[in-house]
Amino acid sequence: FVYLEAGSGAKNPIPVEMIALVRKTTSIPIIVGGGLKRPDAVEERVYAGADIIVTGTVIEESMDVEKSIPLFIDAVKRGFSRRCKR
Repeated sequence: FVYLEAGSGAKNPIPVEMIALVRKTTSIPIIVGGGLKRPDAVEERVYAGADIIVTGTVIEESMDVEKSIPLFIDAVKRGFSRRCKR
């Protein structure tokens, strides 16, 4: 696998352009983590080619974990769905 990591608590996630470039050059799984604070950012990275998303700080700091986790899971599903329709 390839692990693209912006760093724990990073201000910005790995750019989608970087993920797409790595996806074009390899078929092995791509793991992306760091700086993923919003579900839409997760969706875009999965759509760009990420196979696995690593979250930490955003869940740890959430005031409502039971609500936050499903939002991120749904974002992953939307990203994969969009990617499969290309």
